[in-house]
Amino acid sequence: MATTFRFLASAEEGQMVLDWFANLPETPHVHPRPDGAALLLRQFGPLAMTSTNEADPKRSPVVLFIQPQVRHGILWTAGEVQFLAERMRSSFPGLQKVLTSFRTWLRSFPVVFRQPRLPQTSGGSWDYYLEGGLLNASDEILALPTGMAALERGQYFVWHGDSQARQDTLLKQLRLRGVPGAEP
Repeated sequence: MATTFRFLASAEEGQMVLDWFANLPETPHVHPRPDGAALLLRQFGPLAMTSTNEADPKRSPVVLFIQPQVRHGILWTAGEVQFLAERMRSSFPGLQKVLTSFRTWLRSFPVVFRQPRLPQTSGGSWDYYLEGGLLNASDEILALPTGMAALERGQYFVWHGDSQARQDTLLKQLRLRGVPGAEP
């Protein structure tokens, strides 16, 4: 089962997360993607292929990085890091150690949302700015410095997987709230 981490940051600060992986003792092989990058940590095993000769991230030491983005000029998507390998503890114990180390590093930043909803991490002022499917898709959301500063200024964040129709509905809601620039 994949392990996903979500974080709030500017697109530029999202690079800091990718840099964390670049600073590992053995740098992962980076495959750029339109939404970020796929990282292959070859020191833990080869890239497995399916019967149709496609990469199989569930049987490979692969980490997916999804870069925070700005949509419609006013919505920021949360960044994501997904450790995709199944049975990681037994199949890729070295990758499991990287996951644990990454979790420790990321949790050095403030938690702005956590499931189950606890009074100190939800129902507060931050939930109002976490829109779309972001809360439904997340167990925990952390804020890097620019993400925290943006929340404090009233920046709205969405999940990168929200459909265009969902974003258009949200923009209409934001326009009704009087948010400047909320045009679909």
